[in-house]
Formats: sequence, C-alpha cells, structure tokens
Amino acid sequence: MIKQIFSDMDGTILNGSGEINTKTVDFLKDYPIPLTLVSARAPMEMEFAIDELGLTGPQIAFNSGLIFEKNAHGITKLLSHPIPHDLAINIIDFIKKEFPKATISWYTANSWNVFEFNEDVDYQVRLTKRKYHLQTEIGKEDIYKIMILDVKEKITCPLTAALRKTFPNLVNTKTTGPKYCEITSCKAIKSSGIRYIQKMRNLQKEELIAFGDGENDLEMLKEVGVSVAMGNAVNEVKKIATMVTDSNEEDGLVTAFFKIGPSQ
Repeated sequence: MIKQIFSDMDGTILNGSGEINTKTVDFLKDYPIPLTLVSARAPMEMEFAIDELGLTGPQIAFNSGLIFEKNAHGITKLLSHPIPHDLAINIIDFIKKEFPKATISWYTANSWNVFEFNEDVDYQVRLTKRKYHLQTEIGKEDIYKIMILDVKEKITCPLTAALRKTFPNLVNTKTTGPKYCEITSCKAIKSSGIRYIQKMRNLQKEELIAFGDGENDLEMLKEVGVSVAMGNAVNEVKKIATMVTDSNEEDGLVTAFFKIGPSQ
C-alpha cells in the first residue's frame, strides 16, 4: 500500500504556465496520502503550491539541498546542504569567464539573486511569479543553487558539459529542460531527500511512489517502489519508470492514480 507521494514540480505537477491544473489540485487536496514536493526550486518558489494543496509536512527544495517545513513564520530547516561558499564563487567566476553571455542566478534559502535584468530573468519572473534581487557582488549567505537560464537554448548543453569537466564530483550539475542548467551541492540529490523522509516516517520502499519528467528525477524514481514518468518526460525517465502516464498538461498525476487503483 502506498503511504507517501513524492512529486517533482516543473513539468510534472505544474503545467507549462507554472501552475497546477484545477483537476490536480482538487484531487490532491482530498487525497489521504501525504505529498512531498521534490524540486530544484527554492522554498519561496514552492510556497504557492504548498498553500494551494494544503501541504503541512516536509518539502524538498534545491534537489535535496534543503529539506524544510513551511509555517506561519516562514520555514523551518530540517536538513541543509549548501554549496561550499568558496566553491560557489569559483564556479560563478568560471562561468563569467568562459560563458560571458550566460545569465547567472544564485539562490539563498530566502532570496533569488541576479547580476542584471534581461529576457532570461523576465522569463523566470513570469514563470515563478517571484521577485529577484539585483546584486553587484555575492554576499556571505549560504548559496544553495546556482542557475544558468538560457531562454534561447544556445549554451545550456556546452555550459553543462564544461562545468562537469571542470568541477567533477564537487557539485551536482543538471539540466532541467533545454533552458536550464542548475548547480547544487554534491550532497543535494533527490534520492537522498527521499531516504530522509522514508527514514523519518519509517516507511518501506514499496510504500513510496514518485512522479517526474527530467534528468534530475532519475535518482528519485529509482528510490521508490512505484515510479511514474509523465507523458512529457525525457526518454531516460520513461525507460526506468514503472509506468508512463499522461503529460503534465493533461493531469497525468491524477491519471496515474486512477490506473494504479485503490489496491495501492
């Protein structure tokens, strides 16, 4: 029997406009099994979904770089794995030198920071509906994620390859769709967040179900008893999943639960 749901956000529980379809909201709000969102997003970018779905338990941000619970006063950190500060600065300096046209963002637990406003930043504002902070330099706060956003989809692949070659095993560098390259701590792997909550709730692998669509969901999907690839998922995800459901635009998460049936 399934006792815990894990779901990626972008491309999975969210549609192409960065929202949750009404049918999915109505289904999950009444569903009796706890849901944990597992995302590369920052907590502030997850807040609207947590509120819409009425979630009260632990949530996973920055690909498990930060596990937290939302409360009336903000968030309570349960587990924290920021990128080592000197390493984060070295990575940003490398990107500036080797890919000078790249739009660089970095995230603390509570803020999204950019060096300039441009079409890439505007795209992210419209998608996440969050406010950015213009910075001239990097502060001393913990950095949980460095993100390169490339709306024109010209540098994501070569930049990702260059980062993996230059900083091997020091950070996790993932593409989350053709527009994004996201860098998190080497300890920030979605599967580690699954194991943390599994241990917290004393659950077995076969009692876990997870939904995903992208490269950074592979480890998470391998960690659960029932893994579901969205219809819009990349081929690598579809190959390893227990089942493939409808796309994120077609309420694929809801479809999957109807296919699985009450016996689960």
